[in-house]
Amino acid sequence: MHAWSTIFTYRLEAAARGQGVVDWLERSFHGLLLNFTWWVNRKDRADKNVFEGGFLGLDNIGVFDRSAPLPTGGYLEQADGTAWMALFCQNMLEIAVELTMHRATYLRMCLKFVEHFLWISSSMFADGEGVGMWDEQDGFFYDVLQLPNRSAQRLKVRSMVGLLPLCAVTVFHGQLREQYPEVAGPIRDFMDAHPELTRKIHDPTRPGCEGRLMAAVLDETRLRRVLERMLDENEFLSPYGNPLAVAAACAGAVRIPGRRSGIPGVVSACRIGQRHVRRQFELAGPGVDARERTDNPGAPAVLQLLRRGLHHRLSNRFRSAHDSL
Repeated sequence: MHAWSTIFTYRLEAAARGQGVVDWLERSFHGLLLNFTWWVNRKDRADKNVFEGGFLGLDNIGVFDRSAPLPTGGYLEQADGTAWMALFCQNMLEIAVELTMHRATYLRMCLKFVEHFLWISSSMFADGEGVGMWDEQDGFFYDVLQLPNRSAQRLKVRSMVGLLPLCAVTVFHGQLREQYPEVAGPIRDFMDAHPELTRKIHDPTRPGCEGRLMAAVLDETRLRRVLERMLDENEFLSPYGNPLAVAAACAGAVRIPGRRSGIPGVVSACRIGQRHVRRQFELAGPGVDARERTDNPGAPAVLQLLRRGLHHRLSNRFRSAHDSL
């Protein structure tokens, strides 16, 4: 989030004073470059543009303790960690664009982060080989468990892991193209040489309102499918909240070849968590039906806000992922 907060702070300063502090933005950018390089070189062990990340500050987001060795051996390719890196690229691109408007030497950095974003965002979808994070049948992103025997499987537990790719979206207003029209050529050449990179993500060259461009992991069709899960009251808007949805799912979702009952400790922990959350709701008293409440205490606040904004105003548009667009 450091890169996001950097460009956000710069824009706040520009809004308040009419001009951001370019020297400060430049110094911050060079520090962020070191951090970005560390992630690319240290957390992408297979050079596939998918990331492990360790503990990302999202408590109880999965079925494993991400700071400890996996009980299965192997390692996790993390959907949320990879999505954060896609967003990192977008924010670095925003900073590079702003610097280029003042100092042309940063134009190459713009091209660098366009390419990084395309490689990373497209890596979340398996394209002919391997196991990707996107599950076409479920319409959702999952972590991928890479086992020591070189087999792999998605950890099909619907948690916040699969919602983080929604964050990797940034709109660009076209100032760079206006001041440096020559930048379009190298970007077009790169995309023509690697058509597979934009086959499953949102097309970043498709102009939107007033010619604006958008970088996003999800195209409109897949966005609708993820929103179906997110706004489902049997899942993320469950009366008992997302922890119960995770608990109910992971008891049967994590099956490792050679193990009769899944991962030791995971199933029992999930069941204990399930009973605990249900008990807390029972203590609220008889007659409490969270489905009928506008404020669902079990759902994360951000999902409550999305429910209010989407459920009442846009419910027909997001009714089904298979509706005509």
